[in-house]
Amino acid sequence: MSALSTLAKILTSSTAGSAFEAFPFSTTGTTSFSLLETSEDARLSLSTGGGFNISGAASLCASAPTHSWEYGAATMALLELHTPWATVFGMKSGWNSAIDIATNPAAQAAFEWITLNDAGGVDSLCAGQGSTGDPASLGVIAWMIGKTTGLEAYTKGTQNTIDYLMTQAPRYANGAISHRSDTAELWADFMYMAPPVLAFYGAETNDSSYVYEGYNQCKLYREVLQTAGTGPWSHIIGTQSYDPGQWSTGNGWAAAGMVRVLFTIRASGVRNWEGQDAAWWDSADADLVSWIKEILDGVQAAGLDTNGLVRNYLDDENQFGEISGSALFASVIYRLAGELGDSYVQWADGIRETLNGQNKETGAWIVSAEGAASPAIDPLAWGGGAVDLSPEGESFVVMMYSAWRDCVLAGTCVRSGSEATKREVAPSRHWSARRRH
Repeated sequence: MSALSTLAKILTSSTAGSAFEAFPFSTTGTTSFSLLETSEDARLSLSTGGGFNISGAASLCASAPTHSWEYGAATMALLELHTPWATVFGMKSGWNSAIDIATNPAAQAAFEWITLNDAGGVDSLCAGQGSTGDPASLGVIAWMIGKTTGLEAYTKGTQNTIDYLMTQAPRYANGAISHRSDTAELWADFMYMAPPVLAFYGAETNDSSYVYEGYNQCKLYREVLQTAGTGPWSHIIGTQSYDPGQWSTGNGWAAAGMVRVLFTIRASGVRNWEGQDAAWWDSADADLVSWIKEILDGVQAAGLDTNGLVRNYLDDENQFGEISGSALFASVIYRLAGELGDSYVQWADGIRETLNGQNKETGAWIVSAEGAASPAIDPLAWGGGAVDLSPEGESFVVMMYSAWRDCVLAGTCVRSGSEATKREVAPSRHWSARRRH
């Protein structure tokens, strides 16, 4: 049986004989997740939980992406929302990345987005338009698909991507893997795209060298991009797309990527593998927490705009506040809530409550009834103006919600404040994003 026919059989088979429903949410403002089925108290209401229409945001998260990095971010957001136990944040009883491909929204979306290239190289999983890191962001979901279905082309696609990053991609002077395939250039964005995939691959194959390299790339990138010697990072250092400013979303990418590497190290149990130096891995754990905290401290010190959002560039008070970096920083804090403390969680709660509120200048909801979050920076014009919809911004909103939900269920975070506000929730529909190309 061919790979395509095997895939078709998987996607059409169902014990109930019914078609797969990508987003089984109620439009009345209430939903439940498989993780929560054993406890009625654990079911989080949309209108009294996250505050905004998470089903609409999830639908846009799946329908709006058009670029490789957006695909990768969306698959991770959908995994965290629908199957948190299969993410590094939810593996509480040992490493287990198995998912039900036939009913998993992240996998369903990935089947549409992954374009396997048997020749290998930088575009083994998807056309990256000259980026080494962006197509690598699909490496986790591709591996999970291949592992679960037996379709070796998907696991091979991840392997080829890893091989390219490790042996063919340009390197910066200190050994950091370039985010671009034609020149040695470091982007903060890379931190979410590649290091977590390297670490995940190492955990899956029981090869600690890849787990280490995920951590090591975080270290090497920080050496170059933390140009001030402390605090937030510059966006891009290199000769092609130089952007030394502290771009909010770029710092969010970096912090969120390091959180994924951190939790991969923890979930894999690599420190307990035979022959490993437990003290060294404990040091790596402490490093990552410290580096994440450096960014978060700088973000909080930079202050918020009048709407209570993080500014597009942290080091420019004239920049507007926007949802992408704001939501991503909040998600990182919720993931580390037990370690960062109350003041950080209160800051994240403030961001979440802002997203549940109205724009003070326009009166419009920050997150619309359909789940579209704005104002958002255009991902293709970092210093430009706001757009009505950012595909990656929708993923970040979903990540923030999922991290908060998991934090509540863990008993670390509480449901309080304006999340009790009742809001009209409209049925989800596909959204046509207005983008600059």
